[in-house]
Amino acid sequence: MEHNELKFNGRYLFQILSGPSRNQVYSVNIGELGSIVVFNWAVRDGPSPDAKIVAREQGLHVHGGHWHNSFSLVFENERFRGSTLQVMGIPDPPIPGEWAVVGGTGQFAMATGVIKKREHELRGDYRVVEITINGFCPKLNSNQKGPVTKSGLWGGNEGGERDIKEVPRRLESVTIRSGHAIDSIAFSYTDQYGQSRTEGPWGGAGGTDHSPLVFPSLIYAWSIV
Repeated sequence: MEHNELKFNGRYLFQILSGPSRNQVYSVNIGELGSIVVFNWAVRDGPSPDAKIVAREQGLHVHGGHWHNSFSLVFENERFRGSTLQVMGIPDPPIPGEWAVVGGTGQFAMATGVIKKREHELRGDYRVVEITINGFCPKLNSNQKGPVTKSGLWGGNEGGERDIKEVPRRLESVTIRSGHAIDSIAFSYTDQYGQSRTEGPWGGAGGTDHSPLVFPSLIYAWSIV
């Protein structure tokens, strides 16, 4: 089964324990063991409180010897709106530490992975934690076609136009034959129904073959550091 890789870097979790803007409260407070805290933490695209909210961590702490987290990471940005990651683990200590991604919905259906976290700022009851998400989710077969946008042609008016026969989903590889210039190009792709297809070579027979440029499964990246 093919998988998509998830890489979300440079996101910041805002935890506010008290005051008018607090985003977590006790629902059961009996000291430690058995206590429950419910939270709705904002996840922003920068460490500033004015940075854009891209997701929310919504769930609870339960104290059972350690504080245990179980929550949904609910995405609010335009690209992933409504998709979720299901997360579990021990929140702190330690910082830095990790949570486990144990599932997902929408674009992240059946996701698995890990969320790494480290403290960025701690000021009284106000904490900012930097989080990094790494994981995978399987490519689920679907007969629903995604949106495709065609751009071009670019260049001169010579020669004839060539195009692929099926609506594409993902480019898999490109093979170029060249000398002093590109003589021909061939490529493989996956169509909207998950079938692998090839096109080309288009062009002349001059030059020499080069090793195919192979593209990995789709990678989602918020930022690269």
